[in-house]
Formats: sequence, structure tokens, C-alpha cells
Amino acid sequence: SGTNWVRFVVNDGSSGRGYTEALHVSKDGSVWFRDVEASNSSRDSTVCRHDGQGLENLAAWEGQSPSGTRAIHETSEGILWFGHAYGGVTRYNPRSHSFVRFGEDQTRMSAAVIQIAGHLDGSIWFATQNGLYRYDEHTFVNFGKADGLPGEFVLTSAVARDGSVWFAAGVGSGITQFPTFTSRIQPSLRKDG
Repeated sequence: SGTNWVRFVVNDGSSGRGYTEALHVSKDGSVWFRDVEASNSSRDSTVCRHDGQGLENLAAWEGQSPSGTRAIHETSEGILWFGHAYGGVTRYNPRSHSFVRFGEDQTRMSAAVIQIAGHLDGSIWFATQNGLYRYDEHTFVNFGKADGLPGEFVLTSAVARDGSVWFAAGVGSGITQFPTFTSRIQPSLRKDG
């Protein structure tokens, strides 16, 4: 067929019995992903990196690997954000190999972080099972039904060139636009009937 597939496993023990998710290719070409062994719970999963030469398991980095990762995002400065299956996020600086974990007490995120998007103003947006969150280097702000969100379970999000945040919040909610110059979420492109 002329096509050669190259399979990578984290170690000989994994041999494909588990699964991989949260795949991200960084600006330097490294491939980041979450590796879960079939015999382990998803809380015991780890983040790995393939740099073109080999695989590296972040668990080896001072035991601070972000476990239970569901989403990965890289900022324009090369900082990586990992969203967790059990709430909270971790910020990782590859240059200094430093981790900062933001748990539920700092973020109020108690549910899975499904997707992460960077905004033009430098803020980070987190789509979660408990609404939409915005982080601006100082605080986390949650947007929910009281702010006009059609549902609490946000499945996906994206930032447009004009700075508006678009997202889908569950079955039947259509897509919604959050024009970041206001404090209210505006339903958009929902077709009823």
C-alpha cells in the first residue's frame, strides 16, 4: 500500500492495552497526550510527550504530572494548560519544568474540563461539565445559566478572530456566542422548530 504506520507506546508494559486521549501538537513539534493503562483508573493516567526522538513520561518530572488530563492547550508563549477529568487545571512551563496546579478551591471547577481555548487578550477559556470558565492570570470566572448559558455541560468552544467565544452547551442548545465586550452570553444560531 506504500503507507507505513509507526506506533508509539509509553513503555513495553502498556503495549496498547490502555488508551490515549487529549492529543496536542505543540509549536516545537512535540506531541503531547494522556496515556491511560487499561488496568489503572483514569486518575492514575499521566501526560506524555514525544519530541521526535523518544517518549517522555511527565510522571518522572518530580511526581507532578497532571493526572486525569482530558484537554491540552498551548499559549502563544509556549505555556501548556492541562484540564482534568475531575476538575481543576494545571499550568506547565516547559522552559522551567514547573507546574502550578489550580484545584477546585481556586477555580470552583468540580467537573471535567473538556476543552481549553486561548483568547486574543491572553485569557484562557475552559469548557467544562459545569459551565464555561475564564482565567485572566489573576482570577477564574464561571459563566452558567444565570449568565445566559443554555446548559451547564459545555461540550466545545472556540475563539473567533473578532474575540468572541463560541461554544456548544449540550443537546438541543445549538451554538452560542459570547461577545467578550459584554458580561452576558447571547444565544446565537439556534434554530427552533
